[in-house]
Order: sequence, then C-alpha cells, then structure tokens
Amino acid sequence: MALATLGRHWEFEPVPGFAVDPLARITIRPRQGLPVSARRR
Repeated sequence: MALATLGRHWEFEPVPGFAVDPLARITIRPRQGLPVSARRR
C-alpha cells in the first residue's frame, strides 16, 4: 500500500552516469544499489 502511494505522488529516475553492475544470485540485483532521484508529480 505504501509503495502504491509513493508511486502515485512521486516520479523516480535513475541518476545519470551511474553504471549498474548486476549481481546474479537467485534474483538479479544491482551490486552497489541503484541511486535514484525523486521528484513530485
């Protein structure tokens, strides 16, 4: 419920120039995380 509310009121974009290094385990995820910028819609 909280994620749905955030998604309605905020727009998330990846930080430009950040290279994603994938880490493959059971699921694939970014090794160093994924920095994003948020702005109000």
